[in-house]
Amino acid sequence: MLRSDLRRRWRAWLLLGVITGVTLGGLMAAVGGARRTASAFDRFATWARAADVTVIVGDREASEAVARVPGVAEVARAAPVPGLAAHVVDGQLTMLPTDALTAVVDDRYGVDIERPRVVEGRRPVVGAFEAWANPAFLDQLDVDVGDRVEFVTFSEEVYRRFDSFEALAVAFGTDPSLGRSRTVTIVGRGVRAGDLARDEA
Repeated sequence: MLRSDLRRRWRAWLLLGVITGVTLGGLMAAVGGARRTASAFDRFATWARAADVTVIVGDREASEAVARVPGVAEVARAAPVPGLAAHVVDGQLTMLPTDALTAVVDDRYGVDIERPRVVEGRRPVVGAFEAWANPAFLDQLDVDVGDRVEFVTFSEEVYRRFDSFEALAVAFGTDPSLGRSRTVTIVGRGVRAGDLARDEA
């Protein structure tokens, strides 16, 4: 009786076996994917050699003192561009977004520590007027990899002479010597571990 039933319904049993196999395979892949996703931030932070601690110091001597603290394995230096930084858009001095940070880094930052994952282009050549930026910065400035951006920095002394950025922009339009101008080529787009947040949910 069982043989006769099996002979007549073998296609149905085969289909059931295939469906069960596909379902279990999909479930196992989803569980494996979830485990990999849950550890993605930690794996990226390890690969990027993300800093465990960021210390803000006033000068090079202080940063060298931090490097000598017991337990500090490595140090890389990054310094915000001094004074006020702005950029030029269509010949007009324009303030950078308030959450934008432009920094000058040593040859270890971004190489040995805080390595960015470059998703387009390449890393800048040390000593060249080149930069990489995260997608948010590029979107805010409406620029992309390959574009050249004119940045202008002003000393605190110059900036304090004006009661607003708009007044400084007008003065700079007639006297460009008020600021120091550099044209930088954006050579890469990428993200650092510090640009991301771990999802604890």
